[in-house]
Amino acid sequence: MIFYYGLSCEGTKQRNVTETELRIIQIYLFKSNKSRKNSLIIQTDAPKNKIRTCLRNGYSLSLLSMDCGIKNIVNNLQEMGYIVRILYAPNGKFDKIKRFSCKEKYNLADYDMKYVLYHEKVVMELYNKVFCQNLKNPKSLTLEILEGTANQLGIFAIEINQFCILTDDATRFSLGYRDFRKIVNYYGYRIYRKTTASGDECYRFVFSEKLWEHYN
Repeated sequence: MIFYYGLSCEGTKQRNVTETELRIIQIYLFKSNKSRKNSLIIQTDAPKNKIRTCLRNGYSLSLLSMDCGIKNIVNNLQEMGYIVRILYAPNGKFDKIKRFSCKEKYNLADYDMKYVLYHEKVVMELYNKVFCQNLKNPKSLTLEILEGTANQLGIFAIEINQFCILTDDATRFSLGYRDFRKIVNYYGYRIYRKTTASGDECYRFVFSEKLWEHYN
């Protein structure tokens, strides 16, 4: 058993963890273009869902600067009570990064919600089904509310023509493949299965103009 320390704003926290509980992960920072040199590599015992929560909640702060993004990620995980060791950060020795083999990777840009308006109707349909609501895209629906709704559903990797939902989140919300097809076919989306860089399965929704024309 090895002794580690995690620091938080509440002071020093002391935990006993085994080496097998700690794993090395890589986080591509905002505007890194998936460059290893502009990524953060840490060793942590935080579970995957907590890491995603941290990235999702701290995305806006990362826009200020790369340093703000790093501090936010590290501080948030530590405040949750997890161990965090920084193994590599931007402006560090690039040759050092070659020592680490990271099988679990995350992209901070996946939590950018700037394109969520392109999927407004589908997001609201999913929200209505999951939370048994009957929202019909009211005029009072602001971008901030829509972003919050997408975050509640665990939507990520939003682009102009596509977005993703983890299969684990779909299961948590009691959404199956058939549920998705009933909702998205009407809006012209195709559904694919893919594996994320963190090693998790997800559904990828891709808009198809031909499919949309077929149903409309």
